[in-house]
Amino acid sequence: MKNALARVVGLLLAFAPGLGCLSPSGSSASSALGLEESIIFHPTRYPQGNWDTRHLAVEDAWFEAADGVSLHGWFAAAARPRAVILYCHGNAGCVADGPGLLEFFRDQLQVSVLVFDYRGFGRSAGRPTEAGVLLDARA
Repeated sequence: MKNALARVVGLLLAFAPGLGCLSPSGSSASSALGLEESIIFHPTRYPQGNWDTRHLAVEDAWFEAADGVSLHGWFAAAARPRAVILYCHGNAGCVADGPGLLEFFRDQLQVSVLVFDYRGFGRSAGRPTEAGVLLDARA
């Protein structure tokens, strides 16, 4: 299934420049990029999801990417951490989709973990782009 999806996405991206010629703006490059990003990124925006953290014992983490975009995440600190993990959740959803994951890392694996939302996801500002989410992970 994963390989089939990759082939479909690859075909769409191969033909995207041609599809962009049909756009009203006439800009095939920007249309292709918009198509590519709409296929890749599927953000869930606040307030969708379970944002009630009272039972999780997490801290809100606010920070900025190098280009000034405000980012949000949750930090779950283990009492005596064996390591600290930066968890990048992937191309869909937001941090509020997986609070059980934070508990697993902290309580079962005894590691502290920061999970954050890329730009355009959850409570983070902006719109997701390939270059932008790389800046977000570096932040």
